[in-house]
Amino acid sequence: MPSDTDLAKVARCLRAEAFQRPAEHVWVRSARHDVEGCRIGQTIVIDLGRADGRQIVAEPGWWEVREGDHPTGAVFRRSRALKAMVVPDRAVKDEDEDDAENGLEVLRSLLNLSASDFRLYVAWLLFSWVPDRAHPILAILGQQGTAKTKMANYGAGLVSPAVTAGPPRNADDWIAGASAGWISIIDNLSNISAQMADVLCRAVTGDALIKRSLHSDNDAFMITLRRPVIITSIDAGALRGDLAERILPLHPQPLGDRRRSEEELDATYEQAKPRMVQALLDLFVQVLEKLPETHPHPLPRMADFARWLDALDQVAGWSTLDDYRATFQAMSEEVIVSDPFLEAVLNLARSNPDGLRMIAARVLESVVTPERPPRGWPASGREARGALERGAPALLQRHGLRLIFPADKEHRRKDGYQIVFSWARSAEPD
Repeated sequence: MPSDTDLAKVARCLRAEAFQRPAEHVWVRSARHDVEGCRIGQTIVIDLGRADGRQIVAEPGWWEVREGDHPTGAVFRRSRALKAMVVPDRAVKDEDEDDAENGLEVLRSLLNLSASDFRLYVAWLLFSWVPDRAHPILAILGQQGTAKTKMANYGAGLVSPAVTAGPPRNADDWIAGASAGWISIIDNLSNISAQMADVLCRAVTGDALIKRSLHSDNDAFMITLRRPVIITSIDAGALRGDLAERILPLHPQPLGDRRRSEEELDATYEQAKPRMVQALLDLFVQVLEKLPETHPHPLPRMADFARWLDALDQVAGWSTLDDYRATFQAMSEEVIVSDPFLEAVLNLARSNPDGLRMIAARVLESVVTPERPPRGWPASGREARGALERGAPALLQRHGLRLIFPADKEHRRKDGYQIVFSWARSAEPD
């Protein structure tokens, strides 16, 4: 039995040898990796997370399940949070389109979504297998009793099974959990702090998160986190500011007399799971094949996802890109209506159709303040400026009110920089 000292020496030697080897990218669940015999730069490998090591190799127009004794070379990291995926109904794509169509029809029958929302739901599930792009946050918004959590679990269960968690206590807790898996589900989210909203935005775009190392005053570590995220919520107003630009909202319909028992739903879902995964894979590789030919214009904030939707529409004959664009108008209105301060700012701007220039503190003084300011109402000029910066995209998108935040000498004042209010040419104050 080797001693602890001997084991420590061996570990140091192995670490030293590792540093001398070429760096290898380590993926979670899905990898963009060149596989022998497949198209260079166009192959995606999906880790099924199973003990037998099986993986799915997908390239434009074709996919197969690769057995563990025929490795692809892609290196994956697993944790307890990464659950095993179901093996699709067949091991290789064939030309039987009926199976794929039936798999999607079964999935549709389990969900209380409109036709357009269901197609966006499928589009998001497919895009979650693309590893190196910004994924919009799938926001399932609806009243109580609309099976929002079930919808989140069913979707993730097909493409990357995930643990459903309630709202995190703080951003650090969520980062730790999200980095351990692929898809992250936040259930029953009613309020989002500014810090948490910033973290979610960064998780979408893949920006680095720099944190102080524990038990250290001046050392830091960096996490580059890019994950598909699903949230369920009753209140769309919680998704304010620039976070609203990064979400894909779905609105499940009330079940009414169409409600089925959970036991019946789960039994149907589990039985059809392999067929549904197969259907998604068949559609996935068709979209991969069409993607290089798609160049929609103009592109919204989530440009790569918009291109994916355009390719999907050409393959399936859907209209998901138009439906996605339509959600921006609706979400922008919900963001403004749910924020009394933004509504007050909009009214202030309407009373000044030629535009305004004033510092944030002056804006706060000029708007009509409720007798009892609601929660979230800015208490200072600094908070007012932050609220305006977050709400600016919604004000422009929905009402044509453009806010510019210059930082030059011309707009500098004793108490801060002026904010410039103007109306877009195509918009007029209501």
